[in-house]
Amino acid sequence: MLTEAFTDALDTALALAREKLDPTAHERLEKAYKLVSTEQVTSIPFQAGNWHVQGSADVPYLVVREPAWMCDCPDHHFRQVMCAHIIAAQLWVRATQTSQAACAAVPVEPPVASPAVPLPLPEAPASVNVRITIGGRECQWTLRSHSEDELAERLARLLAKYPIEAPSPARATTGSRDEATPEGWCVRHRTQMRFFPAKGGGKGWWSHKVGEGWCKGK
Repeated sequence: MLTEAFTDALDTALALAREKLDPTAHERLEKAYKLVSTEQVTSIPFQAGNWHVQGSADVPYLVVREPAWMCDCPDHHFRQVMCAHIIAAQLWVRATQTSQAACAAVPVEPPVASPAVPLPLPEAPASVNVRITIGGRECQWTLRSHSEDELAERLARLLAKYPIEAPSPARATTGSRDEATPEGWCVRHRTQMRFFPAKGGGKGWWSHKVGEGWCKGK
């Protein structure tokens, strides 16, 4: 059950976000506020910076904060926009921090000046996310621009700088799993999957949303 301090802090966070966000994102902002106010945003225990946010699907979407704000919903994956689930997690963080500080009688800096949880920025006219390997580590690189042509040129230069290494003949023949591939990583769609524990202590499985269905990385 939400406390009065949290509700007040949530209303303040909503007002500040409405001033900062582009008007085209206001509809998603209102959906995000409803998700938080109806307690459909839940922090994942022992996984700081990860949240479950209920959406239109039966299974809640996974929102992560590091290395960048990401959500496994189709709106974020395919349209590359700041979806309502990410905005909801940001509102939840802002309201939680502000209400806790108020209850502890600790002076709170104005939310706009706080670097801990930045408010979502207006969306760039053109943006692209790409995963590349640097020093043996998988990294997500986000490029933004006001021109699709200029963005395409920057993306081409980036991909040329970090080419994909061709698999060795032995691995290509046997089809063995690359030992450097992180657990739960879908090689087909190059994205991190979610782990779903089975009921009754079963083995569980990894999968991610693809269109109207789910992919298990196979």
